[in-house]
Amino acid sequence: MKFDFSPRRIFFFSFLVFFFSLLPFSLSFSHASFSQKVFAAEVLESVPSLIQGSEILAWHPQKDDRMEVDLTQNRGYLIHPNGERFSFDVATGQKRYVYYIGLYYFAATPVRLWEVASMDIKDDRVTFGKTGRFFRLNFQGGRTAYGIHGYNPEQWMFREGERYRSYGCIIVQEEVLDIIAATYILNEGHLRVETLETVHFFENLADSSLDDKDRLSNTLLEFFVESKKEFLDALPGSLSVVI
Repeated sequence: MKFDFSPRRIFFFSFLVFFFSLLPFSLSFSHASFSQKVFAAEVLESVPSLIQGSEILAWHPQKDDRMEVDLTQNRGYLIHPNGERFSFDVATGQKRYVYYIGLYYFAATPVRLWEVASMDIKDDRVTFGKTGRFFRLNFQGGRTAYGIHGYNPEQWMFREGERYRSYGCIIVQEEVLDIIAATYILNEGHLRVETLETVHFFENLADSSLDDKDRLSNTLLEFFVESKKEFLDALPGSLSVVI
């Protein structure tokens, strides 16, 4: 039997070997991408049913949503670009010095403007909750040890009190973490997070940007309009009052 070892034939067989050697990697990559899309779709689909009965009956994550955490009240907010918001309880850092992971530091959650740009899955399903999801908080472009995650059992972290119970991270309940995950995915792996203290916000209002002042004005206007409506609803029907 005579074999043809011409350059053309050798090149052809070399190409076939190279092509079939890459095929498993291509299939694996396609499967991973498909799985990620399925996961994202499932999370987004489940969001409205998670918060039935809350102040916003069906919260749908949107592009450019952001998150605020009021460290004075330990309340978190997911905020649409139009100002509409969904609020939820959070737990934040203890107001004392602690010794944790080899460090001695003041554990209160810092007041900062953060950016979430990555999510890790931790093996510790007590410290990081049932799913282990950890959304790392970056500050000024650099990674920090702070993050947003759950805790197990939730009942202990969210029992009555001021909820200054973490070692600095922002703790939320798993159903809220699902909404944060959906927001993070929808915004292509990014989420702006601001931690602030209500008292400091008002103290520094004179130095704030015009956008901050407009946002405060709108918030106060909404408050007074809602207060007026509640007051009128509480009056006897025979009274006619204009405020």
